[in-house]
Amino acid sequence: MNLPANFQPDIIEVDMELERAVDTSRARQANAHRIPTRCNELGLTVLIEGTETAGERDVFVFEGEVSMQGYLDSRPAFESLDQIDPQAWLSV
Repeated sequence: MNLPANFQPDIIEVDMELERAVDTSRARQANAHRIPTRCNELGLTVLIEGTETAGERDVFVFEGEVSMQGYLDSRPAFESLDQIDPQAWLSV
């Protein structure tokens, strides 16, 4: 965790590979306890990527202030977006 201390980014994104099954793995829970705490101490926003279950969400919510994205909150909705008219960009 020296990288955030040296470069001071605004956001740290926790990859879903680290977050997956965190609710059932003691080793992953150990990281889940450390990452948000350390980042919050440095004033960094923590983004948890790929949250798919309530158990995964609850582990990180318990750890402090984090933002989450993933299928638990919403599924991709590209199909529901209107089709883009390429000609419309030419008139801008």
